[in-house]
Amino acid sequence: MEFNYILTFSLSLILMFFIVPFMRQIAKRFKLVDQPDNIRKKHGKAIPLVGGISIMIVLLLVFFLQIFLFDQFSKNYISLLFGSLILLVTGVIDDKIEIHPYYKLIVQFICAYTIVASGFIGISFYNALGLGFLPVSIQYALLVLFVVGAINAYNLMDGIDGLVGNLFLINFTITAMISFIFDINSILIVSLGVLGAILGFLKYNFSKKKKIFLGDGGTLFLGFITVVININLIEQSLIANTNSLTIFLGLTAVMILPIYDALRVFYRRIRKGNSPFFPDRTHIHHVFLDIVPSVKKVNVMIITIVLMILGVATLCSSIFQFVLITSILLFLLQLFINMNLAIEEDKQIIQMIEQKFLY
Repeated sequence: MEFNYILTFSLSLILMFFIVPFMRQIAKRFKLVDQPDNIRKKHGKAIPLVGGISIMIVLLLVFFLQIFLFDQFSKNYISLLFGSLILLVTGVIDDKIEIHPYYKLIVQFICAYTIVASGFIGISFYNALGLGFLPVSIQYALLVLFVVGAINAYNLMDGIDGLVGNLFLINFTITAMISFIFDINSILIVSLGVLGAILGFLKYNFSKKKKIFLGDGGTLFLGFITVVININLIEQSLIANTNSLTIFLGLTAVMILPIYDALRVFYRRIRKGNSPFFPDRTHIHHVFLDIVPSVKKVNVMIITIVLMILGVATLCSSIFQFVLITSILLFLLQLFINMNLAIEEDKQIIQMIEQKFLY
């Protein structure tokens, strides 16, 4: 069985090195590229948006190999694959012609409902948490909302090289470790497949000459797989009552920062009278980039915060303890972000005044 695990990871990684160069040429031919705009997108040239497509191709090849050779997956994984493909296609179309955010939301809700209705994640999650008293319709609705919210949270974190890729890397490293320890083969295979593909993607994402981006398709479908696998693994641990608190807190911890940042940005935009999907430079990576103009250093800073929250999760002996300590950390982070956003706004006002008097 260990050979199967090594094969899955290695094959995913190696296939990325063969597929990405080919997909880069296709992207250039069909102009599936991200153009710089000197406002939010400050890369110097057009970058192919094929990270997500390449990863999906690799995962499909690896997973079909698993089905035919090892028969590792149940029928429930079809709904996961179906939802992932739909979100990838939606994101790729959006990368090409820009779909209205509300249309993308509709597709996300359909995919989230499909995975919940399939039973891959569902009612037993709430029963295990002691929330089985809620009406079934409410349980479904809350779960669908959470899945859609988490998908968008990861999508919005894709603002600088490597960041969202590293977040996925941390998440699937943890799911791989947990599923290996408790012998949950299907989730372990998925986690190792994604890990190999993500590592291959990061090599190109940080490359200067052969750079690629995930694109909306990549962040949407990887965000979907991430949150669904996390919930499924939490659900299995809660039902089996096997280190359920540690697993629940650990997998919750790795999702907190993207969700917190999305809620913070949405609230700020709405308060200013804008659409929650109005693009700006107020995400945590933008704030840190204004302070430390180095993408790699910003990656380290944000990953450190994620690992700190994860560390808190492993040390806490109750959900209340975890919520209290994490809330204090996020409150301090919020103060820091607000202070730096205020400084940037003051700088912009001063520049406008200077330009007015000069011209």
